Amino acid sequence: MKRSTLTRLLAPTAALLVLAGCTTGPTGTNVTRFHMGTPIAKGSIFIEPKDPSKANDLEFRTYAATVSNELAAIGFTPVPTLLSAEYVGILSYGQTFQAVTRNSPVSVGFGVGGASFGSGGGGVGVSSGVNVPVGGGTNVIAINQLGLQIKRRSEQTVIWEGTAVSQGTSGTPEATLGGAVPGLARNLLRDFPGPAGKTVNYKN
Repeated sequence: MKRSTLTRLLAPTAALLVLAGCTTGPTGTNVTRFHMGTPIAKGSIFIEPKDPSKANDLEFRTYAATVSNELAAIGFTPVPTLLSAEYVGILSYGQTFQAVTRNSPVSVGFGVGGASFGSGGGGVGVSSGVNVPVGGGTNVIAINQLGLQIKRRSEQTVIWEGTAVSQGTSGTPEATLGGAVPGLARNLLRDFPGPAGKTVNYKN
């Protein structure tokens, strides 16, 4: 099925996800996935960045290796060249920061669509909003995002896409994007292909 058809069918569900997946504090990873609900045959896959200019960046290569390991664990075969691949995995990633009131509940909402994250561009776009009570000191939390779109190389048909989002605070691995990516990749591909059009919160 063509990319435009997949997007058209899933757009109403995506809009509802702005209200889904709300969490209080840095509690696990929120994962949202889209697919047509039909079996996905595993095969060879080549990972490339959403932003082609980042193909040779060490950061991209590090994250791509992490995602490739998770893909291998669920039955895909990562390959080093595009021409030898049945599938192409388009990888996006990024991190933003939000100020929050110290020792107060923080409501963080994650939704599909809206602003994309900075360093890797956006596959499935993710927007985030933080509602912070007035008063008191502030801390800064990191909001980390990892997205993957899988398409057939021969016909450029998108068969699966998903985004994982987590929070990190100072002193935790998730405070840096590099520290967060292993958990994001693991949870993004957890229970593959996962429920379509739903946000699932994984605690670890």
